[in-house]
Amino acid sequence: MSTVRDKQGATTAAAAFPAPVSRNVLVKRWGTPTTVVGSVNEPREMEERGHRFNEKWVYRSAGTVDAPAERVVYWLRYDVVASYLVPRSGEAVREDLR
Repeated sequence: MSTVRDKQGATTAAAAFPAPVSRNVLVKRWGTPTTVVGSVNEPREMEERGHRFNEKWVYRSAGTVDAPAERVVYWLRYDVVASYLVPRSGEAVREDLR
């Protein structure tokens, strides 16, 4: 079980997400992303960290030093491809959303 920060900035233990992980579930849990790159309808695919995707959601945190600086979620159409927590050190750690 990992730790997450909700829309109000409170840190809580993350329970398993209901399967399948949907856009609505993530928005309900974390709010709207700070930055969106691409689109669900984007025909071109991009690649980053070894994952092919057409949309990337970035959540930036202004939280404490021990909180991740960013959470990055990669999408291919309506399916989650991968999610990473990026600490302030910059080394991304894969996050299991399932």
